[in-house]
Amino acid sequence: MFNENSTEKGGARMKYDSNKLRGRIVEMYGTLAKFADAMEVSRPTITRRLAKGDWRQPEIVAASNLLGIKPAELYLYFFNFGVERN
Repeated sequence: MFNENSTEKGGARMKYDSNKLRGRIVEMYGTLAKFADAMEVSRPTITRRLAKGDWRQPEIVAASNLLGIKPAELYLYFFNFGVERN
């Protein structure tokens, strides 16, 4: 089974892990709501992006600029997948 935030690989499920990004947001902005305001989107949109990992390219650029994330570090924050065993 495949959905937006996970994929099957060799009996293990790959799932988007937003913990590092969420931590950076809280570190820099204090709350998701304040970060959402800075991104000019709703809080539910930020929550959904963090849950599903379905960031659009312009959002990644804007968020990384606001959070001081260097281009070489983008994969650590926006393309971080962990493995869940079935």
